[in-house]
Amino acid sequence: MRILADISAVVDPQKTGVGYLAQALVEALARDPEVDLEGFYFNFLGRNALGAEQGLPVYKVTWLPTKVLTFLQKSWSCFPPVRLFVPSAKTFDWIFYPNHIAYPPPHSARPTRNVLFIHDTLFLDYPEEGNGWLNKALGKALKHRPLIICNSQATRAAVLRHFPAISPDDILVIWVPLLPVIESTPDDSILTQHGLVRDSYLLFTSSLTTRKIGVLLDAYVQLPADLRQRYPLVLVGAHHGLASAEVIDRLMQLKAQYPDTRIIATGYIDDAQRNALYAGAHLFVHPSLAEGFGMPLLEAMHFGRTILASDIEVFHEVAGDDVRYFDPHDASALCSALTEELETGHAADPDRYAEVLRKATWDEVAASVVDFLKQHAEVG
Repeated sequence: MRILADISAVVDPQKTGVGYLAQALVEALARDPEVDLEGFYFNFLGRNALGAEQGLPVYKVTWLPTKVLTFLQKSWSCFPPVRLFVPSAKTFDWIFYPNHIAYPPPHSARPTRNVLFIHDTLFLDYPEEGNGWLNKALGKALKHRPLIICNSQATRAAVLRHFPAISPDDILVIWVPLLPVIESTPDDSILTQHGLVRDSYLLFTSSLTTRKIGVLLDAYVQLPADLRQRYPLVLVGAHHGLASAEVIDRLMQLKAQYPDTRIIATGYIDDAQRNALYAGAHLFVHPSLAEGFGMPLLEAMHFGRTILASDIEVFHEVAGDDVRYFDPHDASALCSALTEELETGHAADPDRYAEVLRKATWDEVAASVVDFLKQHAEVG
C-alpha cells in the first residue's frame, strides 16, 4: 500500500496539536509493514532546512512560496491538483491530508483517493474566529469523495450533520493517544521566569479564544481575593490574530481592574516548558464551549493533575467520569467549582487516569487506519 502524506504541519517549527498529531500518525504509518509512505511539503527555494522528515522520502516543493499558496486558498479557494506539486502522485494508492485541506487527486487508470483528517467543524460553528474560509476548502475537498478520519464520535456526528451527503461508512473514528512530546523533560525555568511556585497556580493550555477561555476569565475574577492572590491563573497558548483579539483586550481590562490579580499569558512556549507547567499546576481547567477532541485533558492526566472540564459531549467521550464537569455557560458555577477545589480539593486517581491513557498506542491506531483503507480498496 503506497501512501503519500502532506507533512507540511509536521515540519512546522512551531507545531500546534495538529502538527504533533500528524507527525505521530505519519510516523506510525511509516512503521507499518504493509505501508510504503512518502511525504511532501512546501519549502520555498529550500530556505527551511528543518530536517524534520524523520527519515521519510520526501518531495520538497521549492518553487511556490507558502504565503502565496495560503493567500490563494483563503482569498480565492484555489487548490491546484496535487500532481502540480508531486508529479508522481498518480503512483500512490492514497494521499493523506492531516488538516481539513486537500488537493484534487490525480486521474489515472489506477485510482488514487484522498484521505482527509477532520479534527472538528468549529470553523463552521464559530466563523467569527476567522477560519470560515475552511468551509469552502473542505467543501472542495469533499467533492472528490475522500475517506475521512475523525478524532471522536462527536466530530463524526458534526461532520455528518454539516455534510449529510457523506456516507457514514467512509468515516473512521480513531482514539488519539498521548502525543510523544509529552515525554520531553520538563524545563522548570518557565516557572522561575514567571515567579510561579509548584502546586500554587491554575493552568489552561490551548489557543486563546473567547470560545475556549471566556467563562474562565469571568469565573476567575469572581474568586475571593485571597484565592486569586494564592493561585495565579496561567494561560498557555498561541495567539491567533482576530480570534484572540477579544481575549487580549479582556486580559488588559482585567489587569487594570484587578491590579493585584496575576493572570499570566505565556504565548507559544516549547514542549519542555509546557510540560513543566503541567507538572507544577495545582489544578488544570479546560472551560471550552466546543472541541473536536480534548488532548489537554489527557496531558493533564499524564501529569496527575486534578481536572475541571466543560460539561460537553466530547470531553465525556475522552475523559469519562475521571474529571469534574461544570456548565461552560455559567461563570458562577465554574467559580463555585474552583473555590471548592482550591479550598477542599480532592486528589486525582492515577489508576483511573492510567486506564484512560492506555486505550490505544499509535501503532494500533495506524493499524486500524491501514485496515480501513484496505477495506475500501477492496470495495472500490
